[in-house]
Amino acid sequence: MSLAILFIILVVTIALGVIVVFWFDLTLIKGAIKSVQKGTSMDRKEMTEAVKRFLENRSLNAAHKAYMRAVICVAGGNTLLSFAKGIITVKKGDARYGIELLYDNGLPAWAVISLVLLLTIAYTAYLNSRTKRYKADILATASAIINDNFNFTPNQEWFRLKTKKAIKDLGKAYDLEINFSYEYFDEALASTCRDSRVAKVFAPDVRTLASDYRRGKEILEKSIGTESIEKIEILIKEIQKLTSKTQFEGSELERTLKDADEIDNILMEAITTGKLSYGDYRYTQLHSAVGKIRERCENPWIASISNQTFIITGQGGCGKTHLLAKLSDERIKLGLPTIFFLGKLITDTSNPLSQIATILDVHSKKELFLKALDDYGLKHGRVLIVIDGINEGKGLSLWKNHLLSFINEFSEYKNISLILSVRTNSSHNWFSKFIEQQHQFPSYRHTGFEQNAAGAVEYMFRAFDVPLPTWPLFQREFTNPMLLTLFCRTHSGEKLAPRFESKLDIIKNYLGHFNGRLAETFKYSSLTPLVQNALGLISEAIVKTKGRWFVERNVIEDILNRFPEIDKKQGLFLDALVDEGILNEYESDNGVSYSFGYDTIGAYMKGVAIAKDESYKDLTYGSESELEALTDLVPLYRGKELFELLSDDEAYADYLKDLFINTLSSRSTITDGGANLLNSLLEEGDYYNFFRVVVNNPFRNDLPITVEKLDTLLLPMRMVERDEMWTQLISGETELYNPLMALAKWGWSASPSIIGSIEKGCLRNIVHLLAWTLSTTYIELRDKSSRALINILKNEQELILDFISTFVKVDDPYIVERVYAVVFGCCTGNASGMYVEKIAQLIYDETFKAGNPPEDILTRDFAKCIVDYAVSIGCALKYDSEKVCPPYCKTKKNVYVETEEILKYKLPFDKDGDTQLITAQNNILDSMCTEYSSRGMYGDFGRYVFQSALDNWKDDIEEISNYGIKTIFEDFGYDAQLFKVFDGQHASWERHGNKIERIGKKYEWIVLYKIAAILEDNHFGEPLDRDWKSPTIYHLRRFDPTIMMNPDVRDFTTSIPAYKVPEYDISGGDNRKWMLDWKKIPSLKDYLIYKGDDNREWICLYAYYSISSLSEEDKYPTERELWAFAQSFFVDSIHREGMCSLIDRDGLGGRSGTENHEASYSYYREYYWADSYKTQIEGQDYINREYETGSSSTSFKVQPSYLLYDISSDADYSVGSSREMILPSPFLFDELNLRFSVADGVWLAPDGSVACYDSFWVYGGHAGLFVRKDLLLQYLHETGKSLVWPILMERTYKPEGTYWPSIQVGGYAWMDEKGKIRHKIRTYELTAFQKKRNSVMFAIRRSLYQVKKKLVEKGLVKVSVEEHLRMLAEEDYDFKDFLQ
Repeated sequence: MSLAILFIILVVTIALGVIVVFWFDLTLIKGAIKSVQKGTSMDRKEMTEAVKRFLENRSLNAAHKAYMRAVICVAGGNTLLSFAKGIITVKKGDARYGIELLYDNGLPAWAVISLVLLLTIAYTAYLNSRTKRYKADILATASAIINDNFNFTPNQEWFRLKTKKAIKDLGKAYDLEINFSYEYFDEALASTCRDSRVAKVFAPDVRTLASDYRRGKEILEKSIGTESIEKIEILIKEIQKLTSKTQFEGSELERTLKDADEIDNILMEAITTGKLSYGDYRYTQLHSAVGKIRERCENPWIASISNQTFIITGQGGCGKTHLLAKLSDERIKLGLPTIFFLGKLITDTSNPLSQIATILDVHSKKELFLKALDDYGLKHGRVLIVIDGINEGKGLSLWKNHLLSFINEFSEYKNISLILSVRTNSSHNWFSKFIEQQHQFPSYRHTGFEQNAAGAVEYMFRAFDVPLPTWPLFQREFTNPMLLTLFCRTHSGEKLAPRFESKLDIIKNYLGHFNGRLAETFKYSSLTPLVQNALGLISEAIVKTKGRWFVERNVIEDILNRFPEIDKKQGLFLDALVDEGILNEYESDNGVSYSFGYDTIGAYMKGVAIAKDESYKDLTYGSESELEALTDLVPLYRGKELFELLSDDEAYADYLKDLFINTLSSRSTITDGGANLLNSLLEEGDYYNFFRVVVNNPFRNDLPITVEKLDTLLLPMRMVERDEMWTQLISGETELYNPLMALAKWGWSASPSIIGSIEKGCLRNIVHLLAWTLSTTYIELRDKSSRALINILKNEQELILDFISTFVKVDDPYIVERVYAVVFGCCTGNASGMYVEKIAQLIYDETFKAGNPPEDILTRDFAKCIVDYAVSIGCALKYDSEKVCPPYCKTKKNVYVETEEILKYKLPFDKDGDTQLITAQNNILDSMCTEYSSRGMYGDFGRYVFQSALDNWKDDIEEISNYGIKTIFEDFGYDAQLFKVFDGQHASWERHGNKIERIGKKYEWIVLYKIAAILEDNHFGEPLDRDWKSPTIYHLRRFDPTIMMNPDVRDFTTSIPAYKVPEYDISGGDNRKWMLDWKKIPSLKDYLIYKGDDNREWICLYAYYSISSLSEEDKYPTERELWAFAQSFFVDSIHREGMCSLIDRDGLGGRSGTENHEASYSYYREYYWADSYKTQIEGQDYINREYETGSSSTSFKVQPSYLLYDISSDADYSVGSSREMILPSPFLFDELNLRFSVADGVWLAPDGSVACYDSFWVYGGHAGLFVRKDLLLQYLHETGKSLVWPILMERTYKPEGTYWPSIQVGGYAWMDEKGKIRHKIRTYELTAFQKKRNSVMFAIRRSLYQVKKKLVEKGLVKVSVEEHLRMLAEEDYDFKDFLQ
């Protein structure tokens, strides 16, 4: 056989071997794929890719590698080329040509061929012998390839990319860089993280609770006993554990709520048994602090921690998408697994979870998808899936059938949470019913900027460089973030302030503004409405689809091709619409599609198309937002209102009339038919809808119904008539309440710049409408309206004069009293003497000049305060000072009525009668019943409010109460028939804490103030019945109008430092060693001296704080706490050393040193000048007293550098929670010529710079009173005083159980004349030697006492009778008195 034949055989053999191996591999691959493919659908393309990948891996097989290495080794290099060369070498030169039989390296060719052939045969044999192993290898490899394609293994980068893409797909309409903080955002983020962020949310409220308890403990213990105090202390400690937790499941909140309820139960039991009263300051403080904890637990976001699914509702454009996008973005930044998904991407009615997985490019089975997410959540933190807008796209039909089953699919995966958002423009939709039926899914109604419309408007206007508006943007349109953003985009960069615009105007102006910008870019005339025309045609295309909300790209391209102005630039023009956010681009089954980026623009553009072709006659496919748009648009195109054109269906027409009234605030014009409807409301007695129009459009004078007409209707009415018609309707959770509360919040939060930009006529309407809300029994609305009026009127002299003249004569003492309160707040909040003088003169003329001020103690008090304040600042009033001071009536009035005379008002119970009527009427008699009344059990109001306030003299309090009842029915005209339903719904046995009170309760308050005024006159000059009692007015002062509480209002620009807790690590080391290592404390300089950004130094006069940290030393995580309290006193320099020595000798253990306590009877801006301040503060040793350490005191006077003022949330529902303010002492105030700033908690120097401030009221956080160091040194130098700080610190660690070891240390610090701080601190814990010495001394004294007792028994020693009796009575005398 020739070598050529051998060569051919070898080549064929190798070729056949390769073919056989490839066929063998392919067969096995197909088998493997069939094995794995059973539960997975796999198309041809995917199979081809899998095979390719397997063959790539196949080449790396170890056996194949060994074979190739052997061939290369034998062949000496490149096998085929070298082998060919060895066979076909031709001799050169003259020698004959032939075939060279030897290979280059000298190895015979036949040997090479034989070796290669043998290797190939061996390799093939090896494959055959290892078939099973090889098949398993192929199966494993194929399975891995298929798993790579069809299994899902998430990582944080995957979450980040998917969420960022979804946010980007929102388009430019949702810019996370320009945003205003939404209500509860911190709570929202914390609730989804379920970690220490939740603890941080609770921390301020828990600190307040502990602080209020600590300050009131001593007084409370005397009232309710040691046992109750110990229970409260244990419960507070349990609540405090909340702030040290790092993981939350929801059960912690349930326990906290139970603990809070238990504290309230203990307090309530003490009240029921008479140990406490509702008016007790320590009760109100602690009760308010507990209420804040409860409120925090019940926050919808925080409460959702225990649930897997949370649902957010809200109107279109209210900011749900922006909120959830921001929330998702924040979580991604924190490295938390989050999926943000747009609900409108779901385009068919199949299983939504499968669609979501497909859109996310996840090809595994949905069970494997959820399992993978759950496993990831277990390791890296709970996975949050956010689906925004589930009723967008095909959602209306899809979710109605799938929502419950969709939520249930997640139930077994505990490491996945779900947030769904849904648009609910009304309660008439299937989703609202779903929420009502499925109580297990908590929900939250997002209200956009409703909580701070004024702040949002000012923020957004400034962010977009828009001049402030000439009308108040608090109406519904501008609490909607979407519309506010559109408005700001339209007017960005303009110089003139924008005027009122309807919703349609906003959209038109915005599109016109944007069209002008594109005209410059694409070089066409700005007069050509290209953008508007293009969007109009796109809208028509959408409308023709009867329900679809998008169009494909080819449709839009055909539309844009109609406009020659953008020839060959259609793609760029479309990109511009997308970049602006007007259109939104996304991938659909049909390729690239587009929808309107702004729901409101989309609704109005489609509305135009519908109005033009009269397809509004068939609105079965229209959304509520489109109906609202049509209500505005149809009159423009058809000349009639929509309810007129569709009047055949009476029920539907009524619905459209309601929609017409509801959307008036967003319209600039109405038709004759619309005007006729509005005019008919008053004529037909439809007061509810009449009021709806007014409260939603208070700034409008162009409508048939205005605030002026409301004045005309309400002013001449008697109180009972007005309360029937108006007060009841604004005092419940009605459609009138929300816009009124929004108006009050706007008025309260608006800055002077905003108020100053509003047209005066518009502002007058707002003031009058807010004034009418003062009649309400919805306490929060009344208090917030009062604050709004103060904020609006304090710089508007003409308006406040009109306000006084209009409302001081209204027949409703409830309104009149609060009018005077508002005026007093305005006077003290305005620094202009001319402003105050004119107002005070009018108040005097209206109230005192005729000599018969209203019989209302609060009205008289506020009126007197106004006049007194004007006099105190030097106003030249024309007044008779005697007429301003009591008594106001020289003749005593009879206010005593026998019980028999009022029994006629008591209705006998009849179960078959009108029980609502009986209950409403009898509630007044029962509530007014005093203690020990002959009529039966006392009423809560009767005993603890009425009797407590009026029981200053030896009058028959029951007969006075009877007089009040008679007055309510006969003089005020209370008619239970008119108020039975309302009073029945809002009846409560509590005298405080009622969110909405009965109309009857309102009359009880009024009659209390009336009788109090009469009794003050009757008993003027007489001593009080009990020495410890205080004047009646102090019991009845509740709402403080002199507090502004608006952080946006300030009259200073100085950079002042916030109080920061000194940084100090208390977490490391052994607990016992840490407790004893008390010398390692933050530097006292860090406590007492702060620097501002301008390097100006500030001195801390008063502060207390605590820092805590967890120690993992024990099995049970223990908390360590370091508490510090520093207060300062002025002392004559010659006595400074004596005071310091006393503190050092006796110590301050147990907080035994002298402190000023809170005062609550004087109003904040009454400090330093008013009679009440002088009586309560200066007259009761608050400003000049001896310093005591518990067992000793100085023989000289010291002056506290501070005063404490308290405002209770039970007395003022606008404050949210009780607050304390630290004020400078009157010595500082007077010597430095300080004055109040319009900002709360800030006092200014004569040059207008900040001289002193309470850090909490400026920045929040920890409270601290600071004074400028240069001014303080000036004061010390001029007065010859020194400044001394008694300082107390406590270390505590809190192991499991109720006993928490603590060590107190303390001492003093003082400032020398150069401003240098010197100090001395020591421990108050006894050393081992001291303890031993005391034990010995005790034993000696005990023995001496026993000897003395024996001598007394034998008559050898005489003692006092008292001591002798004590010796006889006590078997085991504890030596307390003896040792002392």
